[in-house]
Amino acid sequence: MNLLWSILVLNIVFRAIGVVSAEVTTNSPTESVSVSQSTAESAEVTTKSPTTESAEVTTKSPTTESAEVTTKSPTTETAQVTTKSPKKEEKKDEMDKLNDKINAELEKIVSKHGSDCSGNSEFSAYLVKIREAIKKDKTHIEEKFDLKSDFEAYDRLRITLEQQIDFRIVAIKSMLPFFDPSSSCYQFYLKQKETLTNSKKLTNEQKQQHLVENSNDCPNTDDNDSDYDYIY
Repeated sequence: MNLLWSILVLNIVFRAIGVVSAEVTTNSPTESVSVSQSTAESAEVTTKSPTTESAEVTTKSPTTESAEVTTKSPTTETAQVTTKSPKKEEKKDEMDKLNDKINAELEKIVSKHGSDCSGNSEFSAYLVKIREAIKKDKTHIEEKFDLKSDFEAYDRLRITLEQQIDFRIVAIKSMLPFFDPSSSCYQFYLKQKETLTNSKKLTNEQKQQHLVENSNDCPNTDDNDSDYDYIY
C-alpha cells in the first residue's frame, strides 16, 4: 500500500514537472518572440534613423540652406549693384548732355562768325581754337566753357571798337567835302580814314590804339602847309 502510494505521488510529481516544463517551453517562444519584436524594433530604429534623419539632412542641407544662399546672394547683392549702377549712368548721361550743349554753342559761334574773321588774325585764331575744342571729349568741358567765355568777351570788345571806328569814319567822310582836296587838312582826314578802315582787321589792342590816335581834329588851319605827320 505504501508502495502504491509512493508510486502515485511520484506520478503526480512527474506530471507536475511535465506541466512546468511545458509552460517553460511555451513561454520561451513568446519571450523569443518578444525578443524578435525587440529585433524588429531595432530594425525600425535602423530604418527610421538612416531614412528619416539622413533624409532630413539631405533635404535641409542642400535644399533650404543652398536655396537661401542662392536666393539671398544673387537677389540682394545684384539688386544693390543694379540700383547703384543707374546712378552712375545718370551722372554719365548728365556729363554727356552738358558736353553736347557746350559743343552746340561752340558750333553756333563758328557758323555765325566764320565769314566775319576774314583777314583778322586774332578772330581767326579764336575760331580755330573753338573748332579744335569741339572735337574733344567731355573731359574737356571746363576748357570749352572757358574758351566760350573768353571769346564772348573778346567779341563784345571787338564789336564795340569796330562800331567806334565806323562812327569816326562816318564823321571824317562828313568833314572831307568842306576841305579842298589839295589842302593839308583834307589829306590829314583822308589818312585817318584809311588807317581806321584797315585797323578793323587788327587785334582789339591795335584797334584801340589806332582809334585814339586817329580821333583828333586837324591841328593846321593853313591849307598851304603840307608837312604833317600821319598815323598809319
